[in-house]
Amino acid sequence: MNPRKIVLTGMMCSGKTTVGKLLSRILGWEFVDTDSLIEKKVGKTIPQIFELHGEKSFREYEREVISMLENLENVIIATGGGAILDDRNFDSLKKNSLMIYLHATGDELVKRCMKYPHSRPLIRENTEGNIWKILKEREPVYSKVPVKIETTERKPEIVAQRILYHLNFETQERVDGIEDILIEPGAIKRMDEFIQGRNIYVIQRKVWRVFRDFFESKNIVLIPDGDVAKGLGVARKIYKSLMDAGIDRDGTLVSIGGGAASDLSGFIASTYKRGIKFINVPTTLLSQVDAGIGGKNALNFGRIKNVIGTFYHPFKIIIDPLALISLNSRAYRQGFAEIIKSAIIGDPDLIDFMEEHSDELLNRNIPLLSKVIYRTVRVKMDIVREDFEEKSGVRKLLNLGHTFGHAYEVILEIYHGEAVAIGLVKSLEIGVKFGMTDENFSKRIVRLLDKFGLLKKLLEAENLDAERLMEKITHDKKMKSGKVDFVIPVSPGEVVIKSLSLDELVFKR
Repeated sequence: MNPRKIVLTGMMCSGKTTVGKLLSRILGWEFVDTDSLIEKKVGKTIPQIFELHGEKSFREYEREVISMLENLENVIIATGGGAILDDRNFDSLKKNSLMIYLHATGDELVKRCMKYPHSRPLIRENTEGNIWKILKEREPVYSKVPVKIETTERKPEIVAQRILYHLNFETQERVDGIEDILIEPGAIKRMDEFIQGRNIYVIQRKVWRVFRDFFESKNIVLIPDGDVAKGLGVARKIYKSLMDAGIDRDGTLVSIGGGAASDLSGFIASTYKRGIKFINVPTTLLSQVDAGIGGKNALNFGRIKNVIGTFYHPFKIIIDPLALISLNSRAYRQGFAEIIKSAIIGDPDLIDFMEEHSDELLNRNIPLLSKVIYRTVRVKMDIVREDFEEKSGVRKLLNLGHTFGHAYEVILEIYHGEAVAIGLVKSLEIGVKFGMTDENFSKRIVRLLDKFGLLKKLLEAENLDAERLMEKITHDKKMKSGKVDFVIPVSPGEVVIKSLSLDELVFKR
């Protein structure tokens, strides 16, 4: 189904306006509220219309407004709660649309509506009693709406995400080569199409809570959220589950989650029975553009990160941008550090694109986001294809921002993306000091990183004790004979590797 519009209906306080505006930003479609159009048409507020003209006149205005919307395309329409009680409105709104009933329990509606009862004429008096009465009267009509989405105790982002999974997106991109990568909004919902034979799903708990109804009938191992999952104890649990399920060499391990999930699952898939099929489904922006692609897998041991690892290509990587809708804002933004890094390395035009569309990308506009993910993946995979096992040195370019980034991540206890962003600033600063990086280019990238909210800890990083910073960099696995191959951004699309000592890195002013 490729509807021309989305229509949201349901009781007052069910979240139609909030969810509608969110969908508008995500899809880049216009948002229309029928009550607002009526107020504009009549020149009075809804309570005033009810008080001065009565409900009958209001319904006539409502019918006129809805009839005007019938042929609109690329629009999100939020209706008044009683609009579809009129069959003419129902039929008009249903035409060429995805029609959604946003449901909430009576108790939930009472809780929400009690905050602003005077703005709703039908419940101004005896608010709780009238809500239950109206809900009972309207429920038979609401039940005829093709799609019902639950909103009770759900954040608007989760509700919007659920609605989007009822659309068929025409945007599908593939990055072929050493890894078969599919980028397609909504792909998570049709995972069965990608898997044959016996399989087991490894899913992070946070992701399971969001997508539970998609995978309830699957053979599932739940793992902790975050880096704590990358330990031998969790790995042992998955190995045992694979054996108990009778997974053989023809079986498949499916990982659904962030970078920690793909690191862990890729390692297990590469070592169980000397290698089984591995399908990776990264669900954070950071893992979709970096951590979940490229074939690096690792476990932590003790307090040392990524010390046990393998190189192993997934059989398939499925990137679903819709998975990003439910991420909290800070977690979502982390991926933009790696996107900007990749743009600097191999796609100068992507820098222009991100400057032009930063607001839409921050609002998770799915069409634009899908393009950015595709272009970023292409940059990384072009490098990985040339130097998969890090033998020629080309893959070192992907370390841009990471020498300092890893140190900042540990010392400041911040997210990986924020740490890499500050590491990029430091790389630019060193490049400028050595006369290799154009100062205007440096300022441009810093502005872009700041626009995506990635430099909130920059001042704290700049004030770190140099000795402490040097100590962490000394333990970097890329450190050899007191020097590190440091990646310096010169200009858009041009980066160089320069061997620098610790003094040159930390104390160069």
